[in-house]
This record gives sequence, structure tokens and C-alpha cells, in this order.
Amino acid sequence: MPVVLLSHAVRVPVASGADASQVVELGEIKVPVPKRPRLSELAPALEGVREDGSKFQLAGLKGRWVLLVFGADAAPPSATASEFSCLTSYAAEGSMDGKVEVVVLNLDSGKNSFANAQLEKPLPWPVVHVGPWTESKAAADYGVVAFPEIILADPEGRIAGLHLRGQKLVDVLDAVVSPGK
Repeated sequence: MPVVLLSHAVRVPVASGADASQVVELGEIKVPVPKRPRLSELAPALEGVREDGSKFQLAGLKGRWVLLVFGADAAPPSATASEFSCLTSYAAEGSMDGKVEVVVLNLDSGKNSFANAQLEKPLPWPVVHVGPWTESKAAADYGVVAFPEIILADPEGRIAGLHLRGQKLVDVLDAVVSPGK
């Protein structure tokens, strides 16, 4: 299953008359290591703007299981398609109804949905713009370094699942929608 790793770009100015084989000394470059949430920690505050322009706050979903799906156009469709396929299957059978809220978090620079642009039909969940990822507080707070990044918050607002993809996503959803099964 493809995963898109993110990196920051370094812009090197081109000097007039420079030779392409010249080495440019950039000095010391500090790359911060992202803080990543840990299981059972309180989920960081998260705010954004829905595609309809209304404000979104994760705190407004306290008391519910919430699946946070981070993504962007930087991820090829194949990187997110299998996870969205899994989630739409659960939605189609109604097993998540009232049990899990899914929020798709768009880390693109524009407010157009990466998810709806990549998929054949629109998603049945809210798409919230929290980007662009290189400047997003949400991406930094949740340690997003790859797409898709899927995180589960429990009804108390604590992190209950990290890096949920493939079978791990299925197993976690099964445990939430059908406990004791």
C-alpha cells in the first residue's frame, strides 16, 4: 500500500553566471522532529473550515469516537483509495452510524477537497481544510509526516489509534463498531 512521505523544500537561489556543477554552502539547517501524539494522550485541539465555509472544532465531537483522516493532493490516489474504500464500505453497511464520526482533514493549500477530486463520488463525511500541510498547526500537532494519516480519538478525546491503514484500520473499526465481537 503506497504511503507518501512529506518533506520540506529548500530553495537555493540561482546566481547569475553560476555553473550547475557548483556546490552551494547552505550553512546549518535545522530540521525539527515532529511531536507525535501517543496513545491515551488527549488529542490536540483541532480547528478548521468545512468546505461549506462553516467552522469545525474537534472539541464539538467530544463524547463520540472520531476518526481523523489527514490527506492532501501530494498523495497519489492509490495512497488514499484503499482506506477510503474501507471507510465507505463501513458507511454503506451502516455499521458506523452513530458510533464513529469520520472527519477528512484537507492539508492542501487551496480549500478544494483532495479527496473528492481523487475519488469517483463525493465522500459522505465533512471535509475540513486545515492546511497547507507545511504551515498547518494541525499537521504539526498530530505529527503528520505521511498520507494518509488516520488517527482515532475516543469519546473522552484521547488518542485511541495511530497510523491506521489496511488491516489495522479494519481491526480498530471492528472493535469500535462491534465491541466484544
